[in-house]
Amino acid sequence: MPRLTAGDPEWVGPYRVVTRLGTGGMGIVYLGTSLGGRQVAVKVLRPELSQDSAFRRRFAREVASARAVSGVFTAGVVDADPEGSPAWLATAYVSGLSLGEAVAKHGPLPEASALALAAGLTEAIGSIHRAGVIHRDLKPSNVLLAEDGPRVIDFGISKVQGSSLLTQGNQVFGTPGFMSPEQLQGRPVGSPSDVFSLGAVAVFAATGHGPFGAGASPELGYRTVHEQPDVTGVPTCLVHIVERCLAKDPRERPTVALLLAELAELNGSTQEVTEVFTGTGWLPEALAHTLRPQAYSLQVNRSSGSELRSPDPESDGSVLDRGDDSPRRSPETPSSAAVSGGGSRMSRRRALFGLACVGAAGAGLAGWTLLSDDFRPGRQRWRFATDGAILGTPTEANGLVYAVSKDNTLYAVDANSGRKKWAFSARADRYPSPAVANGILYLSDEDPRGRVYALRAATGEHLWDSPLILSRALIAGGFACLVTGQTITKNGKAYSMLEVKDAATGDQHWKFRVDDSAFVAVAAESGTVFVAGAKNLYALDAATGEQTWSAPVGGPAGLTVRAVRGTVFVHSSRGLYAVEASTGQVRWEFTHPGMMDSFGVTTSGHVYAFTKESDAAAALHALDFASGIQKWQYTINDETGGDINPPIITRDMVYVSGAEEHGRKGSTLRALHPRKGQEEWIFTHDGSMTLQPTVTANVVYLGSGDTHLYALDGRTGQQQWKFRTRGNVTPPFVSDGVAYAGSGDGNLYAVTV
Repeated sequence: MPRLTAGDPEWVGPYRVVTRLGTGGMGIVYLGTSLGGRQVAVKVLRPELSQDSAFRRRFAREVASARAVSGVFTAGVVDADPEGSPAWLATAYVSGLSLGEAVAKHGPLPEASALALAAGLTEAIGSIHRAGVIHRDLKPSNVLLAEDGPRVIDFGISKVQGSSLLTQGNQVFGTPGFMSPEQLQGRPVGSPSDVFSLGAVAVFAATGHGPFGAGASPELGYRTVHEQPDVTGVPTCLVHIVERCLAKDPRERPTVALLLAELAELNGSTQEVTEVFTGTGWLPEALAHTLRPQAYSLQVNRSSGSELRSPDPESDGSVLDRGDDSPRRSPETPSSAAVSGGGSRMSRRRALFGLACVGAAGAGLAGWTLLSDDFRPGRQRWRFATDGAILGTPTEANGLVYAVSKDNTLYAVDANSGRKKWAFSARADRYPSPAVANGILYLSDEDPRGRVYALRAATGEHLWDSPLILSRALIAGGFACLVTGQTITKNGKAYSMLEVKDAATGDQHWKFRVDDSAFVAVAAESGTVFVAGAKNLYALDAATGEQTWSAPVGGPAGLTVRAVRGTVFVHSSRGLYAVEASTGQVRWEFTHPGMMDSFGVTTSGHVYAFTKESDAAAALHALDFASGIQKWQYTINDETGGDINPPIITRDMVYVSGAEEHGRKGSTLRALHPRKGQEEWIFTHDGSMTLQPTVTANVVYLGSGDTHLYALDGRTGQQQWKFRTRGNVTPPFVSDGVAYAGSGDGNLYAVTV
């Protein structure tokens, strides 16, 4: 890394500057640390541009665009001051290489890695578009590769959809070779432009060259507009996808949703693309090795600035988390380790060896040392006290942690300090976890007389609320699907009312009456809402409510419906049904007299359903996704089937958790091989466990009735650490190296992972 110079600042906002990470066209990127030891990448507007009002406006747009975007594979904003002197933007720091650097050093990615990269980038583009932003400069240097997936960075020339500020004066912004034809020709640019760039980046990742070759900008631009892309060397499974992405006509390019579904199928993952990155490694070993955090001593003096050195056996242990063999940055290349999405998991080495300042902030740069015990895995960072037990799993988004307490309050707490930001009063007997989408928090009360509340996530401002019964609100595609009423007629029949509202305003779009049903379940996929009642499954147009088809499946109790990759699964006490989403045709059914209200589904090939075999035994059945044919069965004989959770499915394991029915033997967590059904390991602990564990990056975080939060190696079951509270522990929400867990003792805890 380049040293600091005399002109570099010691502080930017509340962040101490450690070293330079790189430079770009608009600013300099520094590694900085907060007073609490959190590492950030701080982008500062170049001094020579600070007086240029046009550049300051452009930087402000970058900040606004970056703030609007959230997602696992995008660059989450930690802090910013676009009006400051100088203006700056801080994002979470991750150790990694840009795609351009990785390919230059290690060559093109192998097929599996290229597929995983394409899936992660597609999900990133989707989250960018959902925020109403178009990136407009997706290219290899704006894609970071990290151990837990790619990151899309740099919103310097992005624009809010509908704005034309950056296309005035016949200016063209972007990078030739990765820009869309409409960008090059100065035509209106929309979301298909990012899809084109995505296809170009995928070709580069798989082959080492762009789809339109190399050369001067005019030559690249001409070939992009007039010639067909060169996809030689692209894996066969990807060729059809990238060719459609690179269509000259934006209308012929696939949508992000369609791309995501196709890539998820090719990757063998579920709809959650993040599962692609929870295996043993998504990158080739040689490249992955350079991304793994390595120890470097940091020597600082006031005249020469910061310098990174190789590990010194005589040093005092002061270290900075960076990948080894870090290449020098060219002036035009943004830092390859600049940002991390807000939902990424901080590496254990960074949590353990992150920087903390010694001495008062006003003192000279005397030195650095290891973080305090609060930043070691399994140690408490902070605790927030309430007057009642914490209910359900907390949620973290954009630097705030949301938790519901039995003192009838929803709390928003600063993720760094644990201080209360705002609170909202609501009856909290059976609230599940809060959900955040597009800057709005939704809180659903699972009760026959309950309500759903929509609040502005940053401030707690009440936006709207509505009656809600039996199940939580479903938020999808800008719509809120709510079961708002249930009526029993004089002749004893029941019907329920489904209302579909605008998720932002609460304005009603349409209603649908589900006859002869006291239980209603809802799912949504690709612009269709699926409603399951006691007798039928209905397919409704999400925009109009018009019924497309109905199918005679359903059940009297325990109804659940899920839509996955063109198939709707309806689960009830009668059985499990797989229905074609486009036609309503029942593809297959699995029936059993002891169906239990727990099932899981993954597009990798299996659907998992539980049945009650006897008073002391339950069985998990693995069924083929396409045919319903049973592949294997695993039987639990120790009475833990009395209270069993839906399975948690990753590429490497199927996790099954449950509490022993009569409360004598405690609770168990099992890990099964997803294709063979064999037991890989089992973990037993005292106390009940009524909620699912949390699994991320091959670590299982388990909340227990024995007052502990456990961290287990997902592959071996070995306990890595445990954290003790004074009450039953709920499953945690894990984000950015911290597990946020609630306890029956009334406290919300932040624990380093």
